[in-house]
Amino acid sequence: MPRRCTRRASTLLSAPGSVGALPLAPVNALDHHDVVAFARVQGVNIMATFGIDAVRIDPSSDRITHVRWAAVDPATRSWLSPTSIVEVPQVVAAIRRGDAVWSLFTLGGTRFLGPKIVAVAHTNGHDGIDTDVPNGHIEKCIDDLPRI
Repeated sequence: MPRRCTRRASTLLSAPGSVGALPLAPVNALDHHDVVAFARVQGVNIMATFGIDAVRIDPSSDRITHVRWAAVDPATRSWLSPTSIVEVPQVVAAIRRGDAVWSLFTLGGTRFLGPKIVAVAHTNGHDGIDTDVPNGHIEKCIDDLPRI
């Protein structure tokens, strides 16, 4: 299977739950995704950080169609909300909003942030996702994630 790895960008971090003086429900009543969504409705720009730990690839096109993801704390690599399986356009929309999306690998029971995920244009007009590769070198690629 061909590897999709292409390029690399800088690290973006979020401050989970920090939305200034907005009135919010208690932290245990909302997950990070709810807080970010509420803040955006209120006109507050908050970057979220998401982790992708599995992908679904369409064998006929060799393109990623779905991912398993959730908001993640980049410092601890802990999930901030339950994971869900979403279609790639939802990931592309998050990247375009300015959210950071990272691959998340588990090795020996420990989670590690892998390369950043970026939006890429496909020749058929649909946008997809790929691994952002620093200076043409990377150890792990989006293709190395488990399948869903």
